[in-house]
Amino acid sequence: MSYVNSVTVYPSSATITKGKWYYGAYASIASDCPECAEVEWYSNSPSIASVNKTTGYIYGVSTGTTRVYAEATDGSGKKDYITVTVTAPVSVTGISVCPTSLTMNVGDNDYLYETVYPSNATNQTVTWCSSDESVATVNTYSGKVTAKKAGIVTITATTADGGYSDSCEVWVHGKTPVFLIHGRTSNSFYVWGASNRIFVNPMDTSEADNNHYNSSINALSQGNVQYLYTNKNVQDIFGYQTGQTIKVDGTNVANFTMPGVFNGQFDDGKYTSEHPEGGNLAYYLKSNGYKENVNLFVFNYPNEDAVKYSAQKFEAYINNLISYVRTSGSNEMKACFYASKNDYNNNNYKINIVGHSMGGLVARYFIENMYYTNPCEEKIGYDKHVDKLITICTPHWGSGYADVSNETGIKHKLCDHDLDFDSAMYGGNSSTTIDCNLILGDCPDYEYVVTETLNHQNNRSTKYYAIAAIDYPASNKNENDVAFEMPTNYNNITQISNFLAQKGICVENSVNGEIIKVDPKGLGDNMVGFLSQIGWIGDNPNIATPQPEIQMEKIFIDADTNGGNGDNIPIIEALFLLHNKAPHRMPILQKTHEYLED
Repeated sequence: MSYVNSVTVYPSSATITKGKWYYGAYASIASDCPECAEVEWYSNSPSIASVNKTTGYIYGVSTGTTRVYAEATDGSGKKDYITVTVTAPVSVTGISVCPTSLTMNVGDNDYLYETVYPSNATNQTVTWCSSDESVATVNTYSGKVTAKKAGIVTITATTADGGYSDSCEVWVHGKTPVFLIHGRTSNSFYVWGASNRIFVNPMDTSEADNNHYNSSINALSQGNVQYLYTNKNVQDIFGYQTGQTIKVDGTNVANFTMPGVFNGQFDDGKYTSEHPEGGNLAYYLKSNGYKENVNLFVFNYPNEDAVKYSAQKFEAYINNLISYVRTSGSNEMKACFYASKNDYNNNNYKINIVGHSMGGLVARYFIENMYYTNPCEEKIGYDKHVDKLITICTPHWGSGYADVSNETGIKHKLCDHDLDFDSAMYGGNSSTTIDCNLILGDCPDYEYVVTETLNHQNNRSTKYYAIAAIDYPASNKNENDVAFEMPTNYNNITQISNFLAQKGICVENSVNGEIIKVDPKGLGDNMVGFLSQIGWIGDNPNIATPQPEIQMEKIFIDADTNGGNGDNIPIIEALFLLHNKAPHRMPILQKTHEYLED
């Protein structure tokens, strides 16, 4: 008959918590008949630690120390034991979550981590939850966070033992706010298909567009008015589309039709497949995820005024709006203006600007020439707050049609002097006496110091993108409209001429195949010369050598054969041609949106 020779229990000792099981004990048996060898487990003090007699699983019943044996069942009496110490459970005393704040973009995933105190706490189970699952969700057990939409949300971890909790504030950054600034000859409604209903006097609905002067806005106001109307969610902005029902001043207007702007050639705001040539940027951006009064805004200003004063009004408008965002804005709004909690704490907001025509110069003056003083008495340029400026048909270096008001009988609007080649904005004459005869009333003659020279490089951090329009006769090489990006590293006019020729654009006004410095009717958008639109100084006939002066991130060109009238057009007719059509053309809408998302 075979007997068990020895029994050895491993490990020799173990410590377990009261109320918990221990599964690590096992017996090693030495026997002439291993397949016949078995043991049975028992506890010396079941009131301290009990044990399953077959499996050897040990349960802590009460605090204390005892022996748990494994004894051979063959009658040999061979046995061994494990010393078991049962301790009281260690309670959770707290929890911390890392990080305490997190920045995410919509669609991102990230993880939060918890530390339970003390580290030897018996029950370290935690569960996670989100304060707003429409903004961000979190996996209940892993702490994996998924960002859903712009906003601020609190993600909390709670311990199963004691209900202790800690949290992380998650900022889901939305699309950076976009400000649309209209140009020289039309207001935001006609340029962008949007109205913001900003009034200096909210009761004066006759000046709803602030497109002209009134008793409160004039050449001498210099932005000292409260340029923000907050009665209706900061401002009323409508992206207009033909046939839709919209609400204007609380009244539903069905089957709205945008008034004709371009002599019947383009009468509505549609940009669907039925109307592929263009539409309205405000509605286009809204259809691509931007929200009015959250991250989509328009700025109206009296476009007869000097660029300097319009920029000061924009500064007042931005400062008032930022104050509103911080005191009354929704979490979604805050998370669009500020990328993180730290940015919010330091008021480091970011915006993008799209400027058409003179609107681009108003934005440039704001970015390049204007400063504020922070609490530490440091001068901070507004370029810190503008991530991108996209200009459409902007006369970066002047326009030959700057004095067009003289042709219409409206003498010397202040902005005309800023837009002229010889203005101080471009380093020309610094002052002149102006007979200020305006549409809605006169302001007295006075010595007007023309807007200071733009600091176009000035180590700015804002990225500039130029969108230019070219109108050329349909009888030339390519009778189809074309749109394309141009390299930004060209440094002479021959390179540009050759590039345009490769695209099928005939440069009529040329000498030896090179673009000459001519009136913008020759090669431009009927109002602004091509070179001026892309930041080159060269359309001015007084400049001997055209050269790039404004650093651009990218340059996009939309060339039109039939939308404009080509050469030899009257000045008045030019007012309603490609220069005003450009911000409605589909390639420009698409490229503007692409640059904003770049």
